[in-house]
Amino acid sequence: MISPESLGIVARERGLPVMPMVGCRKMLERGAQSSGFTSLLHHHYACASRAVDDAASLSWLSDLRVVALSYERGRWAGGPRVIECPELLSLLKHLEQPAVVPQDYPASPDTTSTARISRRAESERTRPAGHQTVHAYGAKAALAWDLDETRGGHKTVSIEAAAAIGPQQYAWDDKIIFQLTVRQLPLVLATLMRWRQLTEFKRHGDHMDKELLLRVDGHKVVVFLAQAQQARAVAIDALDLLSVASLCMKALHANHPHLSQDALLTMVRAVAGDQP
Repeated sequence: MISPESLGIVARERGLPVMPMVGCRKMLERGAQSSGFTSLLHHHYACASRAVDDAASLSWLSDLRVVALSYERGRWAGGPRVIECPELLSLLKHLEQPAVVPQDYPASPDTTSTARISRRAESERTRPAGHQTVHAYGAKAALAWDLDETRGGHKTVSIEAAAAIGPQQYAWDDKIIFQLTVRQLPLVLATLMRWRQLTEFKRHGDHMDKELLLRVDGHKVVVFLAQAQQARAVAIDALDLLSVASLCMKALHANHPHLSQDALLTMVRAVAGDQP
C-alpha cells in the first residue's frame, strides 16, 4: 500500500503543494476499502513518479490533496462526523471515475453544475499545455475558472462564462471574461468555502460594464456573471466547490508562499468571512 509519506514525496517532487500527512493517512485508510480507488491511486502514483502522462495524473493527485486537506481539517473541526462526511466520501467515489462531460443537454431550468479539472481538449477552446482549468456546467451556461496572471505579475483566477447553444456545446467565442484582482481573490475564496454569504463586484473591466456576484444557496454557490446586456448563471454544488476553491487557493498561495496553506485559509476566513 502506498504510504502518506511516499505520496507526499512524489507530490513535492512534481511541484504540488505539501500533502497534509494526518489527513492523507485517514484518506488512504478510507480509500483502501475501494478497489477502484486503490487501482487508480497506484496508476497515477506510478505515472507521476515517472513523469508519464503528467497532466492527468497531476490533476488527479491535486484533487486527492483536496480530500486529504478536508480530512486533516476534520481532525480539529468536528472529529469523526466531519471525517465521515458524505461529501468527502462522494469525492473519493468521484476520483474513481474518469472526468466526463454531461451527455444529455438539460431541458429543465435547473442550473446545478458538474465541475472538474479539465483533462480533455475542447473544440471550442484551445489552451496551452499545462494550463489548469475547472469547468462548471449548468443547464443554460458554463463557467471556466482559469489560473491567470494580472498585469502586475500576481497570480489570480479568471472566470469565463459562455451560453449553452446545444448538447455539450457552449458559445465560448462569445464568452464573458472576468479577471479577479488580487484584492477580490480572497473574498471569492471565502464565498466558495461558504464562510461569506454574498460577494458582489460591479463596474469592473476596462469599460466598467462587468458584474460578478456569488451567493451561497444552501450547499451550493450561485455564480452570476454579466456584461452590458448579457448575463450567465451557474449553481456550483458542494462537491464541485472543492475543485473550484482548490484552484483559487492555488493562485492565492502562489502570492503568499511564505505562509502555509492552513495559515492562509485561517487568515482568509478571519478577514473575508462574515463575522458572527
